[in-house]
Order: sequence, then C-alpha cells, then structure tokens
Amino acid sequence: MGLKYLWDTNTVIYFLQNQLPLHGQEYLDIVLSDSTPAISVITEI
Repeated sequence: MGLKYLWDTNTVIYFLQNQLPLHGQEYLDIVLSDSTPAISVITEI
C-alpha cells in the first residue's frame, strides 16, 4: 500500500454519496483496496 492517487474533493463527495456510475464506483473501490489516496483541499481557484 502507498500513495498513488490524488483525489479531487468532488470525487470524494460523489463517491461517498454513491453518485458515480457503477463502473466508476467499482474502480474507486479497487483503488481504495490497493492504496491510500491523498485528498486535494483546493476546490475552486
């Protein structure tokens, strides 16, 4: 396990609210089982 991905804040929100398409949800489940993502705190510039 290691840091391989940087998640946008919106990605985290959509993932937690189950608003992603099924294939996106499944992909992120695989990503989470393989590594710990970093979460970007920048939402808007």
